[in-house]
Amino acid sequence: MKKEEKKRIRTRGWLLLGLFFVLYVALLSRAVQIQFFSARSLKDLAVRQHTTVLTLQPERGQILDRHGTVLAASLLVDSLWADPQDRKKGRNGGLPFRRPGSASKNGSGKTVPGTPFLLDQAHDLAGAG
Repeated sequence: MKKEEKKRIRTRGWLLLGLFFVLYVALLSRAVQIQFFSARSLKDLAVRQHTTVLTLQPERGQILDRHGTVLAASLLVDSLWADPQDRKKGRNGGLPFRRPGSASKNGSGKTVPGTPFLLDQAHDLAGAG
């Protein structure tokens, strides 16, 4: 090897070493900034992100046939249930049903969740009119 080539290789080595040193100092300074100067705000951000409650409505995808026509889809509907312990009869002899959402007292004095309504009202809710 000639003297000029050795000098060029040595210069490249020093430049590469200098470049790695600058990158190391930049990385170290960023770590110090995050650890010591931004720690409180980043901790608050992490707590806020991990303790937020999101209410998501579960929704299934649509079922389509090969032509793209919807065969089945998810629908949000009101819940309807009957309380077998509630022996009261509604008007016109209908059975009292309860709709989730509020509370009322049954014959034994217990608080029962839901708003009472009659079987004929439930029939109306179902769309049978």
